[in-house]
Amino acid sequence: MKRIAIILPSLLLIGLSLSAQRSVTLDECRQAARDNYPLAARTGLIAQTREATLEHIAKGWLPQVSAQVQGTLQSDVSALPEGMAQMLSAGGQSPAGISRGQYRVAIDLQQTLYDGGQISSQTEVARRQSELDAAQLETELYSVEQRAEALFFGVLLHEERLKLVAERAVLLADNLRKVQSMADNGTAAACEVAAIRAEILSCRQDSLSLCADRDVLVRTLVLLCGFTDAELHPVKPEMALLSSRGVRPELRALDARLGLLDANERSVRRALLPRLSLFAQGWYGYTGFDMFHDMMHRTPTLNGLIGVRLTWNISPLYTRRSDLLALQVQRDETETTRRTFLFNQRIADTEHRAGIAKWRALLAEDDEIVRLRTQVRQGAEARLQGGVVDVNTLVQEITRERQAKDTRLLHELQMLQEACSLCHNAYQ
Repeated sequence: MKRIAIILPSLLLIGLSLSAQRSVTLDECRQAARDNYPLAARTGLIAQTREATLEHIAKGWLPQVSAQVQGTLQSDVSALPEGMAQMLSAGGQSPAGISRGQYRVAIDLQQTLYDGGQISSQTEVARRQSELDAAQLETELYSVEQRAEALFFGVLLHEERLKLVAERAVLLADNLRKVQSMADNGTAAACEVAAIRAEILSCRQDSLSLCADRDVLVRTLVLLCGFTDAELHPVKPEMALLSSRGVRPELRALDARLGLLDANERSVRRALLPRLSLFAQGWYGYTGFDMFHDMMHRTPTLNGLIGVRLTWNISPLYTRRSDLLALQVQRDETETTRRTFLFNQRIADTEHRAGIAKWRALLAEDDEIVRLRTQVRQGAEARLQGGVVDVNTLVQEITRERQAKDTRLLHELQMLQEACSLCHNAYQ
């Protein structure tokens, strides 16, 4: 009896300790798991990369400046006609002619006026790539939420079962006192007292096993979510409060991939457009624009020019067809992936809805089974005191009642998990 007196308070303390733990909801666990996952840091990195890339692309509209230092030795140079050279010599001038060694220090300036839409295409491609990276990251974080959900319901199931074990132990303890009193009065055998004690010890074993399994799940959930509390108490979700999470991240990733392919296709088509730019060039050196001066004097001069340049590079035409074909193949593959995903999701949703309907129907029967099993157990207790049934019969009825309650609990949590999965996995 002393051992039983120690076991019962320990079982009751389980329920008290569970109620004293920090309460967390399913949404809190999902969000905490997302925030704590190391890969979540990529969200900020993706945004920073996008901004840096867009800033770099936008600088394509800035004037392009280059400096050049050049020295050459030519095999031949321009010269004055012989008659003109003799005439100048007769007039007292002796032209030195253009030197074969020439040099210059130059600065080139080019300002794009029209680039055929290339900068715009590069900007769109960079944005689409950033959207795709973010959507792919969201898909990975979504799987982390699913892991947190599975752990959440695992802890919840073990806690609810622990409560049932504690209730069963209290019920057995109450009957133990009655049977012990009957044994003291000679109306019950010692073996009947031993039978109830054995059941109480069995409750203790069930509690220890459930506590050990629950602790493993809690530690895993705490590690996944990054909670500072070592103990958690999941709050059972309510069916009426469950709602859809919106468009699945896998679909957003597929949409982003299609958007990126469209941007790349526009970039390929614009690659054949001409480019218009304004340019200016200035240099100090020898020779310059004034050839006559250069023939008479071999001294450096300042020179400059400004103009408009139209360029048209047709080399992208060589790969245009193959590039567009490759993009179309990727688009077809993405569409096939989308159709496959939607097909699998429709099957999964059908299974979830059928599961919810099944568990709801079973729960209606479970309530009646629990009510009837409770009546039978209460009748067995009354007949035990009247000496009509023995303790073994009462223990069997208590066990059957516990099994009915455990089955009802399992069906209820399975229905909740199916409903949460249906809402969480919504794809539209």
